[in-house]
Formats: sequence, C-alpha cells, structure tokens
Amino acid sequence: MMMRWLIDQARERNEPTAVLYATESAIYQRFGFGIGTLQSQFDIERTRVAFLRPAPPLGRIRLVDLDEAARLFPPIFDAIRVQAPGMVTRSEGKWRYDQLEEHESQRATHGMKFRAVLEVDGEARGYAIYRIKGEWNELGPNNTLLVLEVSALDAAAGRALWEWLFGIDLVGHIKGRMGPMPHPLMLQLAEPRRLGLNVREGMWLRLIDLRAALEARSYAAAGSLTFEVTDEFCPWNAGRWRLDVGSDGRGTLTASEDEPDLTLDIADLATVYLGTFTFADLAGAGRVEECRPGAVAEAGRLFATAEAPWSSTMF
Repeated sequence: MMMRWLIDQARERNEPTAVLYATESAIYQRFGFGIGTLQSQFDIERTRVAFLRPAPPLGRIRLVDLDEAARLFPPIFDAIRVQAPGMVTRSEGKWRYDQLEEHESQRATHGMKFRAVLEVDGEARGYAIYRIKGEWNELGPNNTLLVLEVSALDAAAGRALWEWLFGIDLVGHIKGRMGPMPHPLMLQLAEPRRLGLNVREGMWLRLIDLRAALEARSYAAAGSLTFEVTDEFCPWNAGRWRLDVGSDGRGTLTASEDEPDLTLDIADLATVYLGTFTFADLAGAGRVEECRPGAVAEAGRLFATAEAPWSSTMF
C-alpha cells in the first residue's frame, strides 16, 4: 500500500522516474526498480599507496570552513553533475546540513569532518570532504581517513586531491565510500589490488512514465526499436512501444502494433536506462528476449553513454 501511494503520488506530479537507495534491495525489485548505478568503496594501507606515474604539482589545497565550502563546492559539483548520468541536484539545505555541517553523533563515530579546496591560479578546481578518526596503538598513530567525497573539474585536479589525501600525516588507513565505478584510482596506482575495491549497487531506479522517461534522455545513435514491455505494478507502461531516434540523439516513443524486436520487464529496462548495464548484459543474464536477430546489439548502440553512471548523493 505504501509503494502504491508513493508511485501514484509521483505520477500525479508528472515525475517520469523514481530513485532511492535500498536497505534491502529485494524489496524494491518487487515493485519494478532496477539497478540504476553502481558504487565502489575501498580500504588501503597508507604505506601501500604509490602512484604508477608521477604528476606535476598543481595549484594549492587549503582547508576551508563551512561557509566558504558552501560557496565554493556547489558550482564544482553542478558542473560535474550535468555531465554524469545518475547525478542528482542538491538543495542549499542538503549541502549545508548533510554534506558540509558537522554532526556530533557522526564525529563521535567516524571522527572530525574536514573540507578542502584545490585552487589553480585562484580558481577552485576541485574539493574533498573527509573525516579522520583518531586511533593509537603501541606502534604509534594509526588514524583512519574516511573520504566522503572527491569532486574535480578535470583528471589532473582529481589526481592532485587524491595525492594530497594520501599524504596526510599520522594516517594508517584511507577508506573511500560511494565512489564511482570504475574508480579512477584503479588506473593511477602502482598496486590497484591494494585498494581492496568492493562494488555494490548504488541508486535504484523505477520508470514511472515510460514514454516521458525514454523521451527525456538522449541517445548515442539514430535508429528504431520496438519493445514489448511488461509492468505489473504500473500497467500503463505495459504493452508494445516503438522508439525512434533521430540524428540529433532525441527519441520519440509511440504505441505500436509492430512485431517486437525485444521483450523485457520494466525493471530490466530500468537497469539500462542510465547506461550502468547494457542490453548485452541483460541478455547474458537471461533478462531480455531477442525477437529479431541483432536487436540486442542495436539497442546497445542506441542506449550507450559516454560517461559511466554514478550518484554520489545519499538521500
């Protein structure tokens, strides 16, 4: 009843999709949600951090207070957000209360929060938000640095921030959470295995209005496909649909009586919507039926994305 109410409310607001983070993912797959993004986490000993290739020094990094972070960080995040499928907007309240403010309960558990900005020729090019939890043993300091977020406008700025974080004194372990997949450190470190990188599902996505959702995204190539879609929880999405994509990358979805090229469930379509998985992945998992030879490859060509989907905002 709760899910019925939530989906119906979203439909009344003309919201084409719903997104969430799941405490137990099996719950939401029953209601048509598919894996929208992946996320990574790591735990590396500081003494095992070594970059594969040297990089020239870049700008300067300094710690900032909450007010300065609230002014400098959001424009960097927003510039990245519009390029990455899956990123969501953050309100001013979200930024201050959740991302930047210190909360005593979190500080007691995970250590003090720090905010650092990278500036190049006086321009903010990236930032890092992290915590340091104090721990000492008979051998000396063994503090843990927990990276909450690293955002940078380019690869060089991102590398400079990671190198700076890995160089903080008195730290024994560096941990990262809610990172992208693939993680850039996998190609930057001399021993990427030492990251102990783990991957899990991130944001879950539900297509509420199939037509609006498929027409809202862009496509990598021109072409046409006809889908037979099943959707028990939102029956208005069920049926046969034809997607026509023009040379401008924009798509139009219309009801169709043509023979389907592909047959799949709405949850399966949700997993390829942002580009986290491909139609070939679905076929390999037995989650799509190819009714016309070559349709899986054609769908993969249309739905391809230049950037790997990622969502770094818990909500």
